[in-house]
Amino acid sequence: MSDTTEINSSLSAIKQQPESHLAVAENSEMPRKDVDTLLGFLGRPGRYQIIAFFLLAFMHIPFAYNSLAMIFLGGRPSGSHCGGTEVNISRPEDLPGCRTMMMFTSDGEVTSCMKPSAAWTNTSSKPGFCNNCSLQYDFHLPSETTIVSEFDLICENYWLTSMGTTIYFVGCMFGGALIGLISDAKGRKTAILVATLLLIGSGFGVTFAPNIWVFLVFRFLVGCFMQGADLTAFTLLMETFSGRYREFAGVSAQLMWVSGVISLAGIAYGLPNWRNLQLFITIVPVIVLPCLLFVKESIRWLYVSQKFEEAKSATASILKFNNLPKSKKVSDCENYLVLWYQKEDDDSLEKDGGYSTWNLFSSPQLRKRILGLMYIWFVASLWYYVISFAITDLFGEKHVNVAIAGSLELPATLLTMVATKRFGCRRPLIWTCAITAVLSIIAGSLPTSTTTYAIIRTVFAQFARGGTHALFNAMLPYASDLMPTVVRNKGLGVCSFAMRLGGVLAPQLLLLGTYTSPEVPFVLCGILGLGGAAVTYILPETRGVRLPETVEDIMSPS
Repeated sequence: MSDTTEINSSLSAIKQQPESHLAVAENSEMPRKDVDTLLGFLGRPGRYQIIAFFLLAFMHIPFAYNSLAMIFLGGRPSGSHCGGTEVNISRPEDLPGCRTMMMFTSDGEVTSCMKPSAAWTNTSSKPGFCNNCSLQYDFHLPSETTIVSEFDLICENYWLTSMGTTIYFVGCMFGGALIGLISDAKGRKTAILVATLLLIGSGFGVTFAPNIWVFLVFRFLVGCFMQGADLTAFTLLMETFSGRYREFAGVSAQLMWVSGVISLAGIAYGLPNWRNLQLFITIVPVIVLPCLLFVKESIRWLYVSQKFEEAKSATASILKFNNLPKSKKVSDCENYLVLWYQKEDDDSLEKDGGYSTWNLFSSPQLRKRILGLMYIWFVASLWYYVISFAITDLFGEKHVNVAIAGSLELPATLLTMVATKRFGCRRPLIWTCAITAVLSIIAGSLPTSTTTYAIIRTVFAQFARGGTHALFNAMLPYASDLMPTVVRNKGLGVCSFAMRLGGVLAPQLLLLGTYTSPEVPFVLCGILGLGGAAVTYILPETRGVRLPETVEDIMSPS
């Protein structure tokens, strides 16, 4: 009721001024209102918001599939082993520190492989070292194929296996920034539709790749367009809800990622041929593509972009779908926002002619926010994918391990939802970073010399991975709340760049652990996580704070 009264009072005061945009712009006493007021009149939440939530959050499922697919697309075929010693190379813990070079024949039968000298922690004929010896390679399950077996990624080509992950995240780095620019210039909805169509085309390119080089090119493109589609969909989702429900909606969306991780393990088990698995992953966005036409453009973006008639049309459509009348308070709020954003546009033209990515670093307050967020996103991504891709090296069967990991993300998400609803995003982020760091350091410090220690290490690693997922749940809505609307998608794009840099480096950190000590990746991630807790502590609280619209908003003490 107070919102409506304030709007009416503001309109009355403005109407007493000369009816020109200049007069409105010069009215420096005009009180500031936010699109959240209008969004609150459109349902709390209504049918439209609920349906839009599921359609937009669904993009997290193909994102999870594509991000974790290399666990199965590029893994060693199960049941294979080097003959003579009968060592199951699908379980690297049987060969700790010893890198096996495999030689495949074209029909997947028997050929030779070499076990070169390297650091060795097991007892062999010469304790402390791997022996140079020729072994026989047996391929017991020809129905399970990966790019390793099909493209002969062994010996000197073995490094190309990890490139499938690295090149994907390099694509994500560029895609977040590129599609973010399109989103801010042409609209959230347009960017989502374009990125999704290009994602589907690139996915088919991966599916039917004739060699590893074509595979890597299309994996890069999949990363580029997948990141762009998912990030823009999340931005539109956050801008669909008013401040009262925004954090809860942002965290709840992560349940779709959890569904993707859990289902990926079962789908990969049922589709052991990597091309069939990739084809399934590709067609998932095809199913949801027509449904995205239902979603309206961001009302917040329309007002900021001076598209007032389109904003009013979107408002009317949502009200009609939610069976709500267009009351006088809605009309008054629309008129007020038009006047305000006309004034704001005139002011911004006089000051700097618009906003760019450079504005993220133009003021001390915003620079502190964006650099802190970039560090948190980088660490969370590096941490999450290091543990995720190390899961197949832990004690147990890889499909079961991935399914358990996904299942643990569910309670992590639910706990984060409860915590963010009660405390906001900042405090849960601090505690999650600290607790997960301790779990990760313990997991990395435990020996693997006995089955008991290996099981305990796996348990701590799984819980640490759940903690890293909780970080994603809180940091996404937290970053959205910290960024002004005019540069929000650019800010999220820059954070996404940092996050994907973490994904790029994750396979390399695991490789570092192979050549040094398996404790290194887990312990190093734990130390970086403690730094993340400290960085979050110095960032501002967003709970109960109005969503900033412009760069000038975060400079104001109010």
